[in-house]
Amino acid sequence: MRSTSPPSSPSSPTPIAPSPSSTGLDATAPWSALNPPTPSPTRPSSAFFARSRRFPEIELALRAMRDLEIAPTGDALSDLVAAYSDSGIEDKALEVYRVMREQGGFFPDVSDCNCLLKLLVNRGRCDIALKVYDEMLKRDGGADNYSTCIMVRGLCTEGRMEEGKKLIADRWGVGCIPNVVFYNTLIDGYFRHGHIKEGYRIFREMQLKGFLPTLVSYGIVINGLCKKGRLAEISRLLSEMKARGVRPNVQIYNNLIDFQCKYGSVVQAKAVLRKMIADGCEPDVITFNVLISGFCREGKVREAERLLREAIGRGLGPNECSYTPLIHAYCQIGEVAVALTLLVEMMDKGKKPDLVTFGALIHGLVVVGEVKEALAVKEKMIERNVSADCEIYNVLISGLCKKGMLPYAKKLLAEMLDQNVMPDEFVYATLIDGFIRNENLSEAKKIFEFMGKKGIRHGVVGYNTMIKGYCIFEKACKTCINLSGRSIVSLTEEISMSELLQ
Repeated sequence: MRSTSPPSSPSSPTPIAPSPSSTGLDATAPWSALNPPTPSPTRPSSAFFARSRRFPEIELALRAMRDLEIAPTGDALSDLVAAYSDSGIEDKALEVYRVMREQGGFFPDVSDCNCLLKLLVNRGRCDIALKVYDEMLKRDGGADNYSTCIMVRGLCTEGRMEEGKKLIADRWGVGCIPNVVFYNTLIDGYFRHGHIKEGYRIFREMQLKGFLPTLVSYGIVINGLCKKGRLAEISRLLSEMKARGVRPNVQIYNNLIDFQCKYGSVVQAKAVLRKMIADGCEPDVITFNVLISGFCREGKVREAERLLREAIGRGLGPNECSYTPLIHAYCQIGEVAVALTLLVEMMDKGKKPDLVTFGALIHGLVVVGEVKEALAVKEKMIERNVSADCEIYNVLISGLCKKGMLPYAKKLLAEMLDQNVMPDEFVYATLIDGFIRNENLSEAKKIFEFMGKKGIRHGVVGYNTMIKGYCIFEKACKTCINLSGRSIVSLTEEISMSELLQ
């Protein structure tokens, strides 16, 4: 017999869901009560529909049963709670659950209730999940270890670790024996929310209560300590793992490599890679991505590319995160041709460059003066359904202005507006500055006025640029008079006098 039988002394159900709307379950229908579960091993047809997720048929059957004043069994509805929950249909899962409780005081099977708890927790509705959980606790056998673990995870996800800890304490020995999984969940919550000291204390408390840390336990703590740069504690934990015969996995090694890249040196990070391989732990693509990014940040681009080649040699498929730092780094040192080659290689391997990849290449091409090439890359990017953002347009407009290609720059501004990419004050200031540098004050003024019409603040940068232009054309006095009534914070502080005196 399933555990959907009514409790010996049913309590008033907690309101946890809106009134039914579309499942065909009407709490006000003239059903005397839900049919109690039978010992028959055969499931009713509605249970079959529930397991097969045939929801339209289920709802038709329920409406027909309601019209005939026939109540579905508790077993069938319990299956339906699980089916709706597993399919992510939250409101209907809650609706069926509520009808079971209000119509006859029946409860879904524990495993079916757990499906509902898991859905609610994953959707961030922990308070409603707690109400369901509390109702489960009110009947014997209504909640198991997994129910409690789900709730602890949900509370920790919301940063409510103290409530999670209390839940474990309250349930200890009362039909529930917390295990290392409970503690791992709690420790992970503390570390994820930056409570390193408390997380580490719970980690040690767990051992005092007789629970040996697992590889997962060590991984959680080491990951948290790596993010905070706590080398001494990390070293102690690694020694402890070695003494206990617990070998670090690839995730732990990746965290250690990332730690060395950020707080140590890439040389030490590479040494961790070599030790990892020597210990028989195979690196993955994330391992190499972390190293490639670290070497690129330190300007060691060729060493970073050698790591890319090593990853490929090991049969690992590099991804966008493998190529993008290299493309950006080569552009920064002016080797744009190499960056272009890497982009082609990346696409040949079926990897899709993203906005960051294209942006790095466009910026690099503009820096070395290859503006036409940069424009071609922008077109290629759009062909691949990657939309240019404000920053990319600003870089291109700046490059065109420096080359004196002002009509093209203005055309790009129009393109931005057509694509609903809203230019910021820096884009306009770049274009205004370009026209002023090319002695076209009239066009600069038009753009300046256009900004005002569009409701875009000129800002200090915009005003400085226009004042510089008027200074060149001996109209600074008139400008200062026109600006005197504008809302600018202390012109004497914000506008460089050296520009006015040039």
